[in-house]
Amino acid sequence: MGSTRWRSAARALGVTAVFATAVLGASTTASAGGSLQVSPNTALTQKERVTVTGRGLVRGSYGNVLECNLTPGEPSELVGTPFNEVVPVGCTAPSLKSIDEVSSSGTMTALFEVLIHVKRGLGPPCGTKNVWGRCKGADSSNGSPRADARDYPCPPTGAQVLKGGTCALVFYDAAGDVVTAPISFAQVDGKTAH
Repeated sequence: MGSTRWRSAARALGVTAVFATAVLGASTTASAGGSLQVSPNTALTQKERVTVTGRGLVRGSYGNVLECNLTPGEPSELVGTPFNEVVPVGCTAPSLKSIDEVSSSGTMTALFEVLIHVKRGLGPPCGTKNVWGRCKGADSSNGSPRADARDYPCPPTGAQVLKGGTCALVFYDAAGDVVTAPISFAQVDGKTAH
């Protein structure tokens, strides 16, 4: 994306996010009928590039694909302006380098490089130097987002899998679309990964 187009996309994402927050409130809802597919999505390896395809999304919106550990009960954190989304602490941070635009037909296609983190988590999705939103203090469990994120790796732990945890790619956009697609990994440290 050229630098002028990149700046326009970032500006549009910020304006749309502020508008969506003002009209819809701070919480987001999943797209009614939107879907996300990842190819390939199984037996993934560190830094493998996958194709992410979204359908049924809000036309002309901008967003980001994040890799997330999604475990029931996982703490979350509000990632501030211009992203303005409540995101699980076990997600990667949004990136200005990978703003994805939803087409006029409501579709989005992006390349994404998956990460495997067994010693530490992927997140938090906010930080002290994150242009998309600094951590605002404690997360939803009143803990440190950075410390809590270490407990939510991809692939998820065995205990997390038993609770229904999985790893997924998640597309968040400024129109409030939140769509997910599960991913799984090849063997990690000699063990079959989830």
